[in-house]
Amino acid sequence: VESGEGEMEANDGAGNTSNPPIIYYTCIDASVEHHT
Repeated sequence: VESGEGEMEANDGAGNTSNPPIIYYTCIDASVEHHT
């Protein structure tokens, strides 16, 4: 799952694939807010 998800958010996900899901999802949340 992390591998697939990481590809979607490669900019931030790639650096957080080894981190816990909580931090990983937080990173995605921040990215989405920046994109919107």
